[in-house]
Amino acid sequence: MYFLFFLESIEANYGGDTGQIFGEMGLPMNAGSLAFEPFAGIAYVHVSTDRFSEEGGVATLGTALSHLRKSAHDRVARRWRRP
Repeated sequence: MYFLFFLESIEANYGGDTGQIFGEMGLPMNAGSLAFEPFAGIAYVHVSTDRFSEEGGVATLGTALSHLRKSAHDRVARRWRRP
């Protein structure tokens, strides 16, 4: 970090992880010359970050908190095509 007449070296330490599971299921169907596929999908997402700290001078930051976020998503849709 450098400001006028102020110079110091800062090191940071932090970590985290992410994960996702998803799936889709569909059923192809035909109606004459038109093909379509109704389908449904679901996803689960996990994001976690650890607390972080900086070392090396007066301008360092840090937190004792970690962050965890989980969410689930779903969707229902259809695909169309003409053979």
